[in-house]
Amino acid sequence: DQSQSPRLRVLKIMINTVICSGKIGCDLIYNKTPKGDSYAFLKIAVPKRYLGIENRNTHVLVQFNCYGKVADNAFEYAVKGDFCEVVGHIDLDRKRGIMLVADSIRFVSGSRREPADKLGGEEFKGVDDFE
Repeated sequence: DQSQSPRLRVLKIMINTVICSGKIGCDLIYNKTPKGDSYAFLKIAVPKRYLGIENRNTHVLVQFNCYGKVADNAFEYAVKGDFCEVVGHIDLDRKRGIMLVADSIRFVSGSRREPADKLGGEEFKGVDDFE
């Protein structure tokens, strides 16, 4: 709609946008449906700072669901411990509730997955994995 101001158009685009950056917290879980559509679950360790007496830093795992080419690229490039930035949106599933869906992933410290046949993997152990 060209009658709207550019600022209003940008606001409409940004309303349902999630941008998250951090290190990949565990190995990607990747699979294909019987029809051949790819999907993956990517967990990003996002820094969280607790304020209080201790002033300690920790991480929160945020899971993004990836579909199609985004899932294929994530499977090829996502390695536990690598830094990436995910841009996505919030979606509502009747069975699972609110979920985050990745629209694009930018791998900042990219390295290719060594054996490409490894599916799933080891869980995130803690903050020490990233330092």
